[in-house]
Amino acid sequence: MAAMSGKFYHGDPSRNNNFWVYPRNQALGATSTSRVFYHGDPSRNNNFWVYPREKALITRRWDTYNADDLCNNYTYVETIAFGIRAYRCNGHGTASGGGLSQDQAQFYQLISDIKLIARKRKQEPNEIDWDGDIRRKIPELVAYIFALWRLKNVDHYFEAEDLDNRNNYLLLPHATQVIAIFRIFGIGNKKEQLKNNLVEIGTSERKSITLGVTACILVLLGFDVCCACYIVNI
Repeated sequence: MAAMSGKFYHGDPSRNNNFWVYPRNQALGATSTSRVFYHGDPSRNNNFWVYPREKALITRRWDTYNADDLCNNYTYVETIAFGIRAYRCNGHGTASGGGLSQDQAQFYQLISDIKLIARKRKQEPNEIDWDGDIRRKIPELVAYIFALWRLKNVDHYFEAEDLDNRNNYLLLPHATQVIAIFRIFGIGNKKEQLKNNLVEIGTSERKSITLGVTACILVLLGFDVCCACYIVNI
């Protein structure tokens, strides 16, 4: 894996949470530096670059990654999560209505939205219900589940009012986690079937969060899920 030209790259060289994912045809000498797909704002630290595999090398039965699809779906997830941040943390007051605060009302609204997106399904072992319509729901489910996770943990932000690092308590999914979940569910593939996918996430890049959100999505879509993780608080 010494060759670097065919890598998928994400991150900021000045940070220690970048990740590289090498495509399966790396040994074939893929060269894709001329086809860089870029997403992000140079003034921010969550930009990422995705290099697609060389199309001429697609001679076996696997898909190319659609980098545009990954980038667009990641942008959607980020927009939803930042929307929750703006709403919850800009000092809005409370609202009446059964004694619920405005924040609590939004919390329950998110839960209702997630259930509405997923709908009630029951998967059978020998007949998995998976098509383009379901796959198109994945980015939306990822966005709303992360938004719910963010809102559920935002109290720590207010408790840290006098701390200089207060913004560290505003939880936001890292691009590593979002892209990993997309790849698990085949987002970016040409074909729509649900296939086995292996995703490698580096140390301290919160594998437990990725696993937890993936499990939530599978359960919402009617699957029975068993998880194994060495993080006890998943």
